[in-house]
Amino acid sequence: MTVGEGGKLAWTDHGGTEDPLQARMNAAGKLIDFGVVTTTQGLRITRDGDGVRVTALPHGQDTVEADIRPDKLWVGPVQRMRLVYHNEDGEPVRSENIDLPMGGVVSVRIQPDEFDCLIERQD
Repeated sequence: MTVGEGGKLAWTDHGGTEDPLQARMNAAGKLIDFGVVTTTQGLRITRDGDGVRVTALPHGQDTVEADIRPDKLWVGPVQRMRLVYHNEDGEPVRSENIDLPMGGVVSVRIQPDEFDCLIERQD
């Protein structure tokens, strides 16, 4: 943007040819710490009853990886978690139980044939 004659504002095209969708991606795969989650990909994290649902955005052919800090999502120490991975139809495809040390993280790994992961506190 420039200020032209008489104080008029003018927008200047910088001639960028980069795809706007790709410009928002983390092409370098840099690990980014958001406090609650550390990841290289885009995620949506929503409350789901007493649990937290992690959905990959966008979901492609790669495994989506994220480390979630349960102590930032629940009150009090979290020591036992259950992860339930679902397909696009919402059907469970696999699950795992995790025992956490104090202040530990939950490593979520959403595979290409999975849509999301529901994290449930078990203690």
